[in-house]
Amino acid sequence: MSMACGARFDAVRVVAERGVRLAGAVLAAGGRGPVLADPYSGSWHVFTDPGTMADGPWSGAGMRLLRAGTRLKVPPLDATRGGDLYWYVQHGIGITSARQLTVALFTAAGLAVPPEVAAP
Repeated sequence: MSMACGARFDAVRVVAERGVRLAGAVLAAGGRGPVLADPYSGSWHVFTDPGTMADGPWSGAGMRLLRAGTRLKVPPLDATRGGDLYWYVQHGIGITSARQLTVALFTAAGLAVPPEVAAP
């Protein structure tokens, strides 16, 4: 199944080499997911509420905000392991806010988190 970005969610695509680090940073920032791992494309995707994200200094460091209308393949909700498309942080347990995701993106890119971003 595939879903389009922009209507129900925004998504940030991350190269697989940064996926585990970003997922850890998302959880450390208080995010709840979901995080999608795609071994075939070599990318991971972190989801947040639609219309809440904007590109930042982290963009281009192997990470980018997907434009509205970009289609993502999504696995069944119970696909949480394996060599195929799966949920690294399962869908349905919560959502990562744009602030939490932005903090995680700065952290995963090795950039200092600006105070105005870090403050809840």
